[in-house]
Amino acid sequence: MAVLKQILSLFFLLIVPSLAACAQKLPVSKEAVDSTHVYTYVEKMPQLLGGGGVTGIVNEFSKRLQIPAFTDDGDTRYSGIHVTFVVGTDGQVRNAEISKSSNNPIIDNALLATVRSLPRLSPGYHDGQAVPVRLTIPISCIKPQ
Repeated sequence: MAVLKQILSLFFLLIVPSLAACAQKLPVSKEAVDSTHVYTYVEKMPQLLGGGGVTGIVNEFSKRLQIPAFTDDGDTRYSGIHVTFVVGTDGQVRNAEISKSSNNPIIDNALLATVRSLPRLSPGYHDGQAVPVRLTIPISCIKPQ
């Protein structure tokens, strides 16, 4: 399990920053920010209260992830899974969902439980105002132990 967490941490450290760099920059607007719109990229992305940016959130997710033991052939690997959630204007994690499934409810439920266990975050900001932001964590490979 420790090796799995190391592999996931390495993947997150390498991939997530590149995803943020590839995200489309939003034009700065002088109009009021629509607080009902859920953004995917803002000037200041959500992060843990202690800092660390999106990478810090991914590291916390990886640290908390616990895949329960279940009957498996031992060679099955689950990859290409996407967990999506919204960080509200109050920093609470909401609307967690599996946007790309492992097709294994045990794995999917463990991932959702991990997202829901994340602590309160600092919200994302657009034009100086806290706004809801949708984040997606891509999971590259999970091999149950």
